Amino acid sequence: MLVVGVMGQGPFEGSSAARRQRAGGTARQSAAGRASGQRRGQPTHPSEPSPMRPVMSPRDGTSRRDRDRDRRRRSRPDRPAGPVPTDLGSHMRHHRQRRSPPGARFAGGIVGELLRRAGARPDAARIWGALLAGIVGALLLGVAGISDNYLHRGVETSANAPFVVQPIGDAPATNEDLLAVPEGERAAVIDQMAASGIRYVRMPLSWADLEPEPGEFAFDDLEGIVTALEAAGITPVVVVADTPEWARGDETAAAIDTPPADATDMYGFIERLMTDFRGRLPFLQVWDAPNDPARWGGQTPDPVGYATLLGESANAARMASPGVRIVLAELAIAPASGPDDLSYLRALYRSRAADFFDVVAVVADGGDRSPFDRQVGGDRINVSRAVLAREVMDEENDPATPVWATHFGWTTGDGGVTAAEQAEYTVAAIQRLRMEWPWMGLTFLWGFTATGMDDPGRALVVDGEPTATLQAISASAQDLTGVAPTGYTPLDAPAVRLTGEWTRQAAAPEYQTTPAVGSQVEIRFDGSGLIANVSYGPNTGLVRVRLDGGPVAGLPIDADSDGTASLLDLSAGFAFNASEPIVTGLDPGPHTLTMELVSPGQLTVGGLIVVRDLPTLWPIVVLAVAGAVLLFLAIREMLYVLLLRRGYLRRRREVDLNPAGRL
Repeated sequence: MLVVGVMGQGPFEGSSAARRQRAGGTARQSAAGRASGQRRGQPTHPSEPSPMRPVMSPRDGTSRRDRDRDRRRRSRPDRPAGPVPTDLGSHMRHHRQRRSPPGARFAGGIVGELLRRAGARPDAARIWGALLAGIVGALLLGVAGISDNYLHRGVETSANAPFVVQPIGDAPATNEDLLAVPEGERAAVIDQMAASGIRYVRMPLSWADLEPEPGEFAFDDLEGIVTALEAAGITPVVVVADTPEWARGDETAAAIDTPPADATDMYGFIERLMTDFRGRLPFLQVWDAPNDPARWGGQTPDPVGYATLLGESANAARMASPGVRIVLAELAIAPASGPDDLSYLRALYRSRAADFFDVVAVVADGGDRSPFDRQVGGDRINVSRAVLAREVMDEENDPATPVWATHFGWTTGDGGVTAAEQAEYTVAAIQRLRMEWPWMGLTFLWGFTATGMDDPGRALVVDGEPTATLQAISASAQDLTGVAPTGYTPLDAPAVRLTGEWTRQAAAPEYQTTPAVGSQVEIRFDGSGLIANVSYGPNTGLVRVRLDGGPVAGLPIDADSDGTASLLDLSAGFAFNASEPIVTGLDPGPHTLTMELVSPGQLTVGGLIVVRDLPTLWPIVVLAVAGAVLLFLAIREMLYVLLLRRGYLRRRREVDLNPAGRL
């Protein structure tokens, strides 16, 4: 009869013949013992073999077990002579090897014991396979998670609300202390800015210089600068700091800068400044580095104190010049003895300072690293560090406030990069921010000229000549101008063109309405989709939509366009605003979309949102799916073994392939 042994049994171990042979041998042995007069439990004579006693060698009196043990010892010459150490201390005295961490040794011991026990079970193969699949699956999921965090941290697609509404576009911007530039050279510097494509300049205003005595204001130089900037098409962003001596307290008189002893003094200065330049200074930044003790009277920086100063200044500015935008002070990354920028920003939110600013300012110093260095850390100086400030804003439930990099770029000085790298890195970083960070608005290059700069290696103009970085920025700006990046695009952006009669709504200035049939809104954008903020209602007309000169997938075809356009119906029983996805799933690259009113009624548009899919996503998806499948199979196998051992499933035993004994 042919019998197959299953689940670890030998070919004859489970047969009936083998069991009878073992039983017969035991019976004969017992009978022999009784015939010799041996009592039950009495040991046999030493010269006679016994199953309870090892057979002794006639030559040296040693047992077979002792000889086998000696043979095994001689086969391992690397083991030290003498007794086998049984404690950890003796073992370490014989083996001077590098020790693993205690946690790793403990975990390794547990896993080893589990595997040892599993190996003795009939389900060893299943358990080993499940453990291996689980380990590999967990590793794949871990790699997928780490890769996703590295590649996509801070990256936003703008596909979901709330959308970050930037107050202005993303044209080139720079820092420059124009009041420190000699008066005879200011016009040339401003003209060179305009010729290079600079459209925004961030400039400090010294309160001490503009109000040297209480109520005495010296705005003449500032008036000339603002007038020249207006003529050149450059928008100023002013930073007010530097408390005059008459407004300081006695204990802070010698400090580099200090908040005023009475915040109402600051209120009066801001009110007069914004009244005299109403509508001409659209952006006001209050203070500089308030988390640095050197700029806070030499004392411990006080977030609540700065929040109070910011509130007084914001209220004064908004009362005197409605529509002005308040920019939070730029924070020092790691001052010598003050709190870092991230903890101070968090403290400002918890001091309820968010009501008094419209834009958050950060430093985006590239250090000596590439703009594509995506590793993020509080002590790591690179462009990606700005993501940490954005994450603080998300934690504090403020995802819709824009962020500006008020100092941005690389230096060619000590610890910096080469001039060629500075140009390459700056352009690449601007393009990356446009595609991946819709929450990032203006990026102010470190300085246009070296006037007042501690590090001339960051200047864009040296001895009157543009650097390679400025030339590269100018060329890039010409290519990018007129193409909307990822995120919200207002209707007055260079990438948007309105034709026909459009009227701005008083209650919601970002919305514009046209009643004229044939009026159009056209946008050129670089993204994978587009969302339009539009108004539905009973008085809306039909809208003809074209994408790159053809119809839009998912919308009905306009029969009057010979198949070259689609129709969008915005009619509804009552009026409401909505974010309407117009197109999705586009290939990367520039696209042009046109919306035209083609029937009597109205078309109201309140901005357009460019959507971009996450980059480099498919490898992460493959890793995650593979890891999840392996983990599922591992869990399935372990559950199967567990149910077998608990008796919930029946194990298949021996299978007699020839029950009749016919071969």
